Amino acid sequence: MLCDECGKNEATFHSIKKINGVTTERHLCAECNKKYGYQMMKLSNIGDLFSNFTSMFDSRRDTVICPKCGTTSDDFLETGYVGCPECYKEFSSIILPAVQKMQNDLRHVGKVPGGVKPRLSEIDKIKAELQKAVEREDYEQAIVLTDKLKQLEKKQNGGAR
Repeated sequence: MLCDECGKNEATFHSIKKINGVTTERHLCAECNKKYGYQMMKLSNIGDLFSNFTSMFDSRRDTVICPKCGTTSDDFLETGYVGCPECYKEFSSIILPAVQKMQNDLRHVGKVPGGVKPRLSEIDKIKAELQKAVEREDYEQAIVLTDKLKQLEKKQNGGAR
């Protein structure tokens, strides 16, 4: 296959993008790739890049096809990319267990960047309100807040209390 840019040399760099169901292909020789600064990889290396990605998923599955863009669950497992936002809903039975395995939870609880005050959780806010209520000697409010705090902690711990 000849280079899309110069039409002279053999294309050695290939880019295939699928965005919102529209597939765009670009084939360039080494010289044009260098000249235009495209950051592409040879198609033969894609399998190596995602070799461990597929192993995170259960191999016993039916192929799911996104009705909006046509991306299949096999495409997703092979590349790690989805074709559109609808794919996340369609492939949720594949994606969610993998996320659960990776971070031991479905919620992201990452770090807060330096210099940024961490946002208080609802439990922390109620504890602060409870402390203020006790200081004001507003014991009725303190009882309400204590009950609310117990419910939240019970809910957070999966009811194991």
